[in-house]
Amino acid sequence: MREIVLDTETTGLDIMDGHRLVEIGCVELVDRVVTGRTWNTFLNPRRCNHAEAFDIHRLPDAFLRKQPLFRERVRDLMSFLASSRLVMHNAAFDLAFLNNELVLEGMEPIRGSRAIDTLSMARSIFPGRANDLGALAQRLGIEIIPGRTHRALSDARLLAAVYVALLKHREDHA
Repeated sequence: MREIVLDTETTGLDIMDGHRLVEIGCVELVDRVVTGRTWNTFLNPRRCNHAEAFDIHRLPDAFLRKQPLFRERVRDLMSFLASSRLVMHNAAFDLAFLNNELVLEGMEPIRGSRAIDTLSMARSIFPGRANDLGALAQRLGIEIIPGRTHRALSDARLLAAVYVALLKHREDHA
């Protein structure tokens, strides 16, 4: 079974305020094993970062203005995703931004039924505890390499390890 672990970075938190994607990172899993195949792109959002978003991902506006537009990368992205299940941490957020970009290009949005939300999964396994990606990695014994978080591909790699560990934890405690 092929799954794609996907993470995004954005100019801000709300598409209703016109915020856009600035980076997409994907990691392929086959039968819950990382294959080494990845897909990553930076994007020109055609707007400036919100200060709080920049403080998280540190992608300068000047750098992003030189990157391709979503429409220039969307075919490659959709080819990489194919019909695979998508694994995301807080899937509603990533899907909202991804689907906003797809709709702006006149394309069909990705159905929510394709998504596995590791945040929801973590909340059901560890209710009442911190379930952000860093807290989960620490709780599950997964090493976080300093300086390699809040970039889409690095976070997708970390999420792939967290996802597999969550599945194992759930199976071991069923």
